[in-house]
Amino acid sequence: AEIFNLNYYSYRAIHCEGSLNIIGNGKDVSKLSAASYGCCIYSDYYYTEDESEAVPDTINDAIEGCSIETVSIEYDGINWAYPLTIKDSSISVFADNEGIDTDDSVNIVGSEVLLNMCGDDGIYSENEVSVTDSVLKIHSYNECIDADDDVTITDSDLNLHSESEEGIDSGDDISVKGGRLKVVAKENALDSYTLTLDDVVFYLCTFNSSYDIIDIYYASNSEDVRFSLPGKFVLYDENGEELYTGEWQEDMLDDNNCLVYGGIAVKTASTLHEHSWSEEWESNDTHHWHECDTIYCDETNDEAKDGYGEHETEVRNAAEATKTEEGYTGDVYCAVCDKLISRGTVIPMLTPDEPEDPGEDDPENPGEDDPEDPGEDDPENPGEDETEDPGEDEPIVPGDSSGVDIDEPPIPPEEENLPGESGEDIVPPASIEGEIPKNPDTGVQLDLTFAFAAFAASASAAAVLFRKKKNK
Repeated sequence: AEIFNLNYYSYRAIHCEGSLNIIGNGKDVSKLSAASYGCCIYSDYYYTEDESEAVPDTINDAIEGCSIETVSIEYDGINWAYPLTIKDSSISVFADNEGIDTDDSVNIVGSEVLLNMCGDDGIYSENEVSVTDSVLKIHSYNECIDADDDVTITDSDLNLHSESEEGIDSGDDISVKGGRLKVVAKENALDSYTLTLDDVVFYLCTFNSSYDIIDIYYASNSEDVRFSLPGKFVLYDENGEELYTGEWQEDMLDDNNCLVYGGIAVKTASTLHEHSWSEEWESNDTHHWHECDTIYCDETNDEAKDGYGEHETEVRNAAEATKTEEGYTGDVYCAVCDKLISRGTVIPMLTPDEPEDPGEDDPENPGEDDPEDPGEDDPENPGEDETEDPGEDEPIVPGDSSGVDIDEPPIPPEEENLPGESGEDIVPPASIEGEIPKNPDTGVQLDLTFAFAAFAASASAAAVLFRKKKNK
């Protein structure tokens, strides 16, 4: 259901005179949203015609098995005249005044309750307040919990923040057993006649140097039971400097029953958290780590957790394709944490080979059934069955004109003097400086004078042949 009454004169979304019960089939199924200028849900006393209060013999008002969200612009979120039980429900309240205001007791069981931006108290009760197996978060301007009687918290997770007054202010005793208690307040975190903290993870802090984190009227409930902080803890002064780490000592309470160490007022006390890392791996797409199994571990930075590191990938389940079976590229896993990072793909089966054609591209029978043309590109029978053209592309040997075609001789230019025709002697390059070169095969130094003379003789013989051809 949704009930929105933003008419200033109507004031309330739900107004009941007498006993009021809101019962649902489960907080994930039955949901109620309400908004109003005044109190969203208001359960008033029942009066007779003569305006005298008529109190039923048995009152068991409850919000059970449902989810409720309320927004109050000018007054309480929930105001109840009779004892109120919130059971197996989810409650979210934004209120200008009290989040929950009762003229009797408040009992929260197995529920999640969020009281946010409360302009006055988070919970105000003229009787007692009890919280069992629940999660309770309160952000208020005044007290987070203000009870005229006992405040009893069992196996629950409480996160309380007060902007100007106490975290929990009890007119009698405060008893917290199991679970976690986190209180940050401008004045005393805990204020009561007696205080018992038993097997609880705690964080208590006051951010005003004029106040103490605890203010208890009596340090003991009896002669045999005295106040103490449980387990190992750390104490800090107003500047956040560590004063002490360890277990309880009797001299930690001064004459006013306020927490001190070495004569210095303690402004923050916190359970010493010791990590107990799980053997199981947690991971995301790129990294892995171990989570802490210690209850109420507040470490949220994965990089600070045990075993944090990048995945080290390896391929598993890979298989090659054959002619009868498909293959698989393989799955990519982290070799450290066994996280499956990506799956592989199927490789199709290999297609059968084409039928073999004997002799065609057959390396075992080269040239079979394909007779070669003797001598054609055959290094063992060069020039066989092939008529050579003597003299074609053959070098001219000095003094031998057998290979020269005298019918179509090449005619050199008239004005060009052939080597040896100018009458000048051909002088060998005797003036070449440097080491005489060697034959690269034998290593024997070459006689350049002899080589140059042979070259000159060859040139002269060639000139003679050209003249003969020209005269013919």
